[in-house]
Amino acid sequence: MAKKLATRKYSSPLTVIFDFGGVLSAGTNGFEAVREELAYVSDDDGRGPDAAGPAASAARPASPAPGASDTEGEPVENAGDAADEVGVDEQGIAALEREIAAHEKAEREAAERLVASRREVEGFDADAAQAAYWEHRPALDEGLDPLEYWGRVAAAGGYESLTEEDLENLNDVDQRYWLRLEPHSREVLHELALANVRVGLLSNMASDFAERVRRADWFEAVDFGLFSGDLGCSKPSREIYYVLIETLAHLTGGVERPGNIVFFDDKQENVDAARACGIDAHLWVANGARAEGDEPGWEMARRVLVGRGLLAG
Repeated sequence: MAKKLATRKYSSPLTVIFDFGGVLSAGTNGFEAVREELAYVSDDDGRGPDAAGPAASAARPASPAPGASDTEGEPVENAGDAADEVGVDEQGIAALEREIAAHEKAEREAAERLVASRREVEGFDADAAQAAYWEHRPALDEGLDPLEYWGRVAAAGGYESLTEEDLENLNDVDQRYWLRLEPHSREVLHELALANVRVGLLSNMASDFAERVRRADWFEAVDFGLFSGDLGCSKPSREIYYVLIETLAHLTGGVERPGNIVFFDDKQENVDAARACGIDAHLWVANGARAEGDEPGWEMARRVLVGRGLLAG
């Protein structure tokens, strides 16, 4: 990262810093994607009406056995008559009747389990899970193990027995949702890159997701990223802004010039904290959360960047 910044020639001493979620990301509420996945996980775990796999086979009624009907407890034909036709002795008849009775019992028990599992799925508390999704997000962004985080979200919704694979899948779905870039935000990034302006990210983000962001194709337009999961501190604490200021001072000659940082974030408390550190910070109305009459964040940002001489008018 330092080599990339050291060898590139920039058109301005100013640096533009973006938040990620709500500013660059097209995502608005990742829980909606995860909510559907939770229902899928519960089904796959054998607790839903569309269950699949070994656990599901125990919960789903089996296909009727030969000689049994679709109606509980009623053979298609008398077992004794069927046995006479094929020459089965009385011992064989008794064995066949026991087999049919055992199958019918298993079928009834499986049907009862399926009904119970449907009640469990219908009882999923989506509101509680969504509250946990946001409540524990700051801890995730500062280093909480992702599987622990998703375990808390799932448990809040009523699921206590998800596998590690299930939890990893939830994490993957959430990250893929947030990783999508808002097209207008992407345009602003590319305009800054073409204008040879230094660009960075400052975001509250788990370390594993930060690594995924760094590998994204659009990150080529970004010079560096500072992420809370790596730093152990998050916005709006002053500590993370001091890290940003010191990082840029190191990269630009050792002099701290917070006024040379143009920062965009979708949370007022983050903007206020940055301004308190001397940073030129601006509120970007979160993508997908604008009210009628709100100026889109990318339009506001372009206006500010033109005013600072970073983009052509």
